[in-house]
Amino acid sequence: MQRDQGFKVFSTLLPFEDKQHLEEIGARVLICDITKEEDVVGIRKAIEDETEGRLFVLINNAGICYTMTAADTDVREVEKMFAVNVFGHMRIVHHFHRMVVQAKGVIVNIGSIGGIVPYVYGSSYNASKAALHHYGDTLRVEMKPFGVRVVNVISGEVSTNILKTDQRSQRELPHDSLYQPLAEEFKAHISRTPKTITPDRYAEGVVKEILKDSPAIWFWHGAQTSLVRWCDMLLPRTFWDSMFWKEFKFGKLAEAIRTYRLFFPSVQSYGSGKVMDIDGFALVTGAGSGIGRDCAIAYAIEGAKGVAFADINAEGALAAAEESKTVATNPDYQAISIQVDVSDEASVEQMVKATIAKFGRIDYNVNSAGVGVENPRIVSEASVPEFQRFFDINVKGTLHCLKAVSSQMRTQAPRILPSRSNSDGRNCGRGSIINLGSSNSYVATRHVVQYTTSKHAVLGMTRNAGKRYIKSSVVQVPLARLVNRLVALDLASDGVRVNAICPSWVETPMVERATAGDPDLAPLMKRAVPLGRIALREEISDVIMFMSSPRSSYVTGAGWMVDGGTTLQPGPISEFPAPGLRHSQRFITSYNKEGKGVFLPADDGDHHRIMVGGHAVANIIYSTLGYPVDLKDEKDIKYARENEPGLHIQNGTVVRLIDFAPGLESPMHRAMSLDYGVVIEGEFEITLDSGESRIMRPGDISVQRATFHKWRNCSKDKPGRMLFILLDVQPFSVNGVEIKEDLGDLASEYEKH
Repeated sequence: MQRDQGFKVFSTLLPFEDKQHLEEIGARVLICDITKEEDVVGIRKAIEDETEGRLFVLINNAGICYTMTAADTDVREVEKMFAVNVFGHMRIVHHFHRMVVQAKGVIVNIGSIGGIVPYVYGSSYNASKAALHHYGDTLRVEMKPFGVRVVNVISGEVSTNILKTDQRSQRELPHDSLYQPLAEEFKAHISRTPKTITPDRYAEGVVKEILKDSPAIWFWHGAQTSLVRWCDMLLPRTFWDSMFWKEFKFGKLAEAIRTYRLFFPSVQSYGSGKVMDIDGFALVTGAGSGIGRDCAIAYAIEGAKGVAFADINAEGALAAAEESKTVATNPDYQAISIQVDVSDEASVEQMVKATIAKFGRIDYNVNSAGVGVENPRIVSEASVPEFQRFFDINVKGTLHCLKAVSSQMRTQAPRILPSRSNSDGRNCGRGSIINLGSSNSYVATRHVVQYTTSKHAVLGMTRNAGKRYIKSSVVQVPLARLVNRLVALDLASDGVRVNAICPSWVETPMVERATAGDPDLAPLMKRAVPLGRIALREEISDVIMFMSSPRSSYVTGAGWMVDGGTTLQPGPISEFPAPGLRHSQRFITSYNKEGKGVFLPADDGDHHRIMVGGHAVANIIYSTLGYPVDLKDEKDIKYARENEPGLHIQNGTVVRLIDFAPGLESPMHRAMSLDYGVVIEGEFEITLDSGESRIMRPGDISVQRATFHKWRNCSKDKPGRMLFILLDVQPFSVNGVEIKEDLGDLASEYEKH
C-alpha cells in the first residue's frame, strides 16, 4: 500500500515488537497498546498533526489468539483477548472515526472464518471475531450517511505467528480435562505454523479490494474461505459437526470413553472401595483444600468407616466432609469437620479428643496442614516473620499432631489381618501416621529458604524426633535437635508407623496462586519435571492410601518421593560441548624464534564450568587483565590459563562460550560490563526488564550495556550456543541513580571465582 498506492502509512506496534521491516518500506511506526486509552489518544494526536485531520483508510488488524476447549476455557484469558480483538478496535474507531468521515474513507475490520464456523478449540477466539463481524455490520449502517464505507474481511488461515502466545506458554489441556485422550493432538494443533497464504499476498488482496469504489461489505479472502462461504450458505449447520469430528479425531475420544468408561466415578478403579483394604478411621489436617482435602475424600472412596476433616478454615472442612458422603463406599461411613489451628497445641489436643469421641480410635493420620511462600527472597533478604510463620505451622504444627495422635495410637489394639505366609496373621500395627513433606525435604530451591527449612524439619521429625520429644513441651524443643532421636524407631516398637510423603509441584490452590503471580513459573515447572507435567492431587493421595493400608505394614521411617523424577534428574549437560553441538576448537597464535607467527597446539579452552544444575556449560575461551594487554613473554597466555575468571574482570576482558540446554531461560541479571553477545548456533530471545525483547539468530549480535536482561534458548528440543565478550566498565548513574551489579540467582555460579 505504501509503495504501490502512494499512501502515507501509520503502523502501530507494541513496545517489544520489531519495527525494522516497517521502517524499511517507509511506514511511520507508532508505539501503541490499543487496550490502553492513553496510548490511543496519544497516537490520534500525532496522526492528526501529520494528516490535517483526514484518514482515508483505517484497518483494525491487531489480534491475539487463545486456544482451548470451550469447557476448559479460562475466562481470564478470554477477557485479555476480547480487550484486544473487540474492545481495542472499538476504541480505535471511537477516536478516529471523525478523521475517516473527513476523508469519506473506509474502515476495515480483519475478521475470520472462525467467526462463522465452529472451529474446534477456538470457541472464545471465534466468539471475539463473531463479535467484531456484527460490530462492523452495525457500524456500516451507521456510517453510511457520512459517506464512510465499512468492510469486514472474513479471513482464512494466514502464515503468521498469531499462535505465539499459546506456543510460548506451552499451553496444554488441563490434567483433569475430559479431553485428555486428545492431549497429544491438542499440543500438535498448538505448535503448528499455518502454511497457507503468505502475509504479503493476503495484504495485496485486501488492499486491492478496499480501494475499489464499491468494495464488498464482506470480503472473503484467504485459504478455504470460498469453501467455507458456500458450505455455510448451502449445507445444514451440522455439516461442520461431522467435518470437525473427523479433522480433530473426536472418534478417538469417543472410543476412549467407550473402552475405559472414562470420567464416571461409578466405574473408577476404586469400585468396591477395597483396593487398599482401608476400613478404619482417619484424621486429616489441612482437609479443607488441596492435597489434604483429596486425601480425606480418598479415604471415603477407599472404604473408611469414618473421616475427620480438620482445617483452620471451618467452612472448607465442612464442605469437604459433606462431599465425602456422596462418594463413600462403606455403608457405615461417618464424616465430621473440626476447626483446628495446628500451631496451637491445645487446639490440636482438642481435635484429637473430638475425633476419639466420635470414632473411638484413629487408624490413619495425615498431617497436611501447611503454608506456602508469600515473600520469596534470597537468604540475605529473607523475611524473619515469614520464617517464624513457617516454623509455627509447618514444623510445630506437625509436631503437635505427632504428639497428640501417637499418644492415642499407642493405646489402641493392633490390627491383625490374615496372611498367606503366616498362620498367626499379619500384624498391621496400631496406626499409621503420614506427614506431608516435600521434594524440598531433600533438595534446596532458590528464594524459599523458609519453606525448604521447614520441610527438612518435617522429614527430620518423621525419622528422628524421639519418643521423649513426643511427650515434651513444644516450646522446649530446639529445631537443631530434632535430628538427634529416632521417632519412627521408637514408635515402631509400639506398633505405630510414621512416614513422610515428599511431592514436588502438585495442582493445588497454593501452586495455582504461585503460578498466577508468575506467568513463567508453570512452563518452568513442566520443563523441570521429567514426566513433563505437575502432579494431580490424586497421585499424591493414592500413595498416601498405600502408606496407610496394611499393604505397607512393614514400611516406617520412610520419606517417599512423589515428584515425577524431579530430584533424580540432573541437567542434560555434563561436559563441554552440550550434547548435539559441535566440539569447538581454540586456536591461539604466538611467535617463533624468527619472529614469525605460529599456532600453538589447538585445544577447547582451559576452564569449563557446568552451570545451572547441568543446564548450561561455560567455556572460557580467553581472559585478560589490564589495558592495553601485555603480550610480552606470553604473559597473557599464562594469565588466561592459570586464572578462571568470574563473570567479568575488573580492568580486563573475558571471552566466554556458553552452551544452553533446550528451553533454558536464565534469571534476570545485570553485570557491570559491556557485553557483546553473538549467536553461534540456535535461536535465542533476549528480554530486558522493561519487557522489550528481541529474537536473535546465528550471526546476530547484541551490544548489552549493563542493563537488566535474561536469555532464553527458544528451542524446546535442541541446545543452543552463544559467544559473549565482556569488557569492564566505569561506574555510572542513570537519572541520578547509581547502576549496580545484580546477578540474582546467577550469583552462586560466579561467587567463588
